[in-house]
Amino acid sequence: IHQLADDNCPLNETAILCRENRKASAIADYLLKQGIPVISSESLLLTQSEKVNFLVSWIRYFVNPEDEITRIHLLNFLVEKGFLPGVKTEDLVCSGDKFSTGEFDKFLATRFEFYNYDSLKRLELFGFVRYLIVKFNLDANDDTYVRFFQDTVLEFLKQRKGAFPEFLDWWEEKSLKASVIIPEGIEAIRIMTIHKAKGLEFPVVIYPFADEQVRPTRKNLW
Repeated sequence: IHQLADDNCPLNETAILCRENRKASAIADYLLKQGIPVISSESLLLTQSEKVNFLVSWIRYFVNPEDEITRIHLLNFLVEKGFLPGVKTEDLVCSGDKFSTGEFDKFLATRFEFYNYDSLKRLELFGFVRYLIVKFNLDANDDTYVRFFQDTVLEFLKQRKGAFPEFLDWWEEKSLKASVIIPEGIEAIRIMTIHKAKGLEFPVVIYPFADEQVRPTRKNLW
């Protein structure tokens, strides 16, 4: 991209193509952190961010702590991101009583000194979200998706009265289109899936992950 800039190639003449939204999201997040503007209707959705989904899972947990799926989502993130060294998700889930609602809460309290269910329950929505962001260091390197999710929470609080349950109802619809906002008309690199790029053309196309394996299924027979 910097080489293209040195050759006076406008950013809007460049497209980055990926097979999966997940990979497009990772590229978009990285480029934004480097100060390179990007435009993508898919990869910039807030739901593409693991950290945003982690925060929403916490809200779900405090609305319904008996929801086992939500507890698994929380556990998966904490294990995968190294917050629970030596713990395997499947081992804890299969341990029976240790993964029950009350026991899971005690488990979190023993692992995180800043965690107290009753204290967190008393926080208002934005304070709750901000507390988790700080304690789990989710805004390291000024994460764009986390920043825009906080803006989305503030948008909800300005528009409606309500707490955690009301926000979840609102988020069910909002999440389908909530995204990192890039101003219209800005010169920016386009990031999209190969599927979405059909019928389009760009002077420059960058295809990352070109060494990824494609399974020879009927869908990918070609």
